[in-house]
Amino acid sequence: MHPVKEAIQAETRRQFFGKVAMGVGGLALSSLMAEDAFAAPQDAASFGGLPSLPHFAPKAKR
Repeated sequence: MHPVKEAIQAETRRQFFGKVAMGVGGLALSSLMAEDAFAAPQDAASFGGLPSLPHFAPKAKR
């Protein structure tokens, strides 16, 4: 029998799912780590508005 087929058949379901889980976890980690890799640098002027003032005038009176 071919050595690769022997290795695949000798692997248990638990080993297979463990490898799959590690692969999916690696993909998730890489997507989280690279979230800002392709984004343009953000500055305060790009958001517009004044960050210290509320969007609407308050309705409550003192």
